[in-house]
Amino acid sequence: MSDRYYAGIRIGSSLPREHLDRICSLLETDGDDEETLLQRVEGGCLHHEDSQAAGGEFHELERACRELRLAYVRESDGCWEILPQVVFWRPGMGGPETAITDGSGHLLAPMEALIEARELLRAGRAAEALALLEKTTVAVPLMPPFRVV
Repeated sequence: MSDRYYAGIRIGSSLPREHLDRICSLLETDGDDEETLLQRVEGGCLHHEDSQAAGGEFHELERACRELRLAYVRESDGCWEILPQVVFWRPGMGGPETAITDGSGHLLAPMEALIEARELLRAGRAAEALALLEKTTVAVPLMPPFRVV
């Protein structure tokens, strides 16, 4: 049995109406209609939270979002050796991308990459340092608005 801890997810993009029941089921809002689901939309995104999410994830919901081409951003608290993280996916990505965060949800860079970039800069190899930092930097893309079509 996995540890259970907080996870929140924001979902964007256009949900085909024929998949409304599936998403409601995965959000554990069975029987809700489109109007009730749309009441969960804040800032243009469909929001869902669970303080006891298995592994701090929404396995089935995230898989359904990818299958239905719905963009999402999930934020999870840490637990034991698992650090807090943000996971995001957009249509066109091969798979979800993960970045480590602090307890307030701010993105963190791996210290090893920062040390290596510093050493490259000290050696006068600025272009290599910049390339390393570009590769290391993660930016969570803006969420397209959620709507039922």
